[in-house]
Amino acid sequence: MITREELHAVLKDVFSESGFTKQGQQWARRTNELLWLVHLDRSPLGERYRLDIGIALLRRLEGAEPSRENDCPISVALEHLPLVAHVEVRSPRGVDDFRTAATVAFDLTVDMADDDRRHLLATVLGALVEYIQQTDSEAALRERYDSGDLTSAGIRRDIRQILASG
Repeated sequence: MITREELHAVLKDVFSESGFTKQGQQWARRTNELLWLVHLDRSPLGERYRLDIGIALLRRLEGAEPSRENDCPISVALEHLPLVAHVEVRSPRGVDDFRTAATVAFDLTVDMADDDRRHLLATVLGALVEYIQQTDSEAALRERYDSGDLTSAGIRRDIRQILASG
């Protein structure tokens, strides 16, 4: 079973190679218009983790930039984004949709060979990185909103109005 430290190492490798910077306890990607924060959160139920994502529109910031993903006006858990990562893994659970892949990848209690888990993590994180890189402006974020990508996201009312008014 991979350890928490090995999980952090996979995150560091993928995010560093993709232009993210470490900002406190999370990874940040800043464009001219958006700030993305990605935080690894541990469940109180043991060695289960998840990625929480915060998005801020830079022109709408009042004061300092958010330092945590849950301080952002848009927040969503990775498994709620409609990403695609079809992977095959040798494990007792079938992994054929993104939500399952994202959940199983970060649940270290699921019995899985370490190499399979690393591959699954890299695939899931790669899909997230690609999504964030393609969503680098307010216009792109508005398109994601209009297509229903953020249906499960917590969105502050004023930001929801901006996204809906596009």
